[in-house]
Amino acid sequence: MQKKNNFLEIIDQFFVVHGEKIEQKGEDSFLISVNERAGLAGVFDGCGGSGAKIYKMFGEKTGAFIASRVLSEVTGSWFDSSWDEKEQIYRISGATLKNAIDARLAGLKQKSGTGTMLKGSMTKEFPSTLAAAIVQPGGKGLLADFLWSGDSRVYVLDEQGLKQVSVDDLPVTDAMENLRQDAGMNNVVSASHPYQINVRKLKLDQPCIIFAATDGCFGYLRTPMEFEKLLLSTLLSSESIVQWQNALDEQFRNIAGDDYTMSLMSVGYGSFRKLKESCEKRYRYMERVYPLLPDTSEQELFRQWAVYRPDYEIYQKRDET
Repeated sequence: MQKKNNFLEIIDQFFVVHGEKIEQKGEDSFLISVNERAGLAGVFDGCGGSGAKIYKMFGEKTGAFIASRVLSEVTGSWFDSSWDEKEQIYRISGATLKNAIDARLAGLKQKSGTGTMLKGSMTKEFPSTLAAAIVQPGGKGLLADFLWSGDSRVYVLDEQGLKQVSVDDLPVTDAMENLRQDAGMNNVVSASHPYQINVRKLKLDQPCIIFAATDGCFGYLRTPMEFEKLLLSTLLSSESIVQWQNALDEQFRNIAGDDYTMSLMSVGYGSFRKLKESCEKRYRYMERVYPLLPDTSEQELFRQWAVYRPDYEIYQKRDET
């Protein structure tokens, strides 16, 4: 593939799928930003349990509601400021993003007048997950930076299948086990508790799909294989990018017991038809190897997961700085 330095020449489509369990009270937020240099897709899931406190000075909204939207705003501004004019590249740093977030959350905390919280308290000030992917041209391929904190995820999908890049900030990192547990996160953005922003840098081949998703998109399915099949089946049954977006929204709305948000970029295919064509073989393979029938036993599902898992987690073992 010929080298192209203008990102707008290689990105095909980008969109957001977003739904609220309770209208006007959804605690998910999102960000998508595309320019001639790069693209960013991000999602932010306000933690409604630990962030349920209501702030009168912020329109009677919960800390979780406020946090997800503030993180979206701060991440967008940080992205814009990360361009290195001399080197003509985005310099992506989890530390600088965290500094920007911390400064903004400290301001919110001061404005809200909240006092010191007990160490170890389950309640957090303005807690939210963060998951974002920044993609820019890099030679014949792509330079991709993935950042996350919490259990929202960043993924890559191509003709070889679905790969989860992030590692869940949960006591157990097995994606299959986490569909069967309700463990609390051990790392998440907040104004009152220590946290970190994980970063993974990868070199990706074109074409591919890069996206971020909150747990409402994948957390109500039986297996990670079922999530890939949902993505592929809705894609192949659609005749346009808008139809695919709407089909995903319908599927998530039907299965999710929570807010759901996905922010997605498709890069390097050239057309929606070629995007579909590139995924047809993979979908046939998934149907044959992972049929996932309603009466499939747990034992059989875990056997299939053991086969699927090494490729699904392959990017979790890499970090190409």
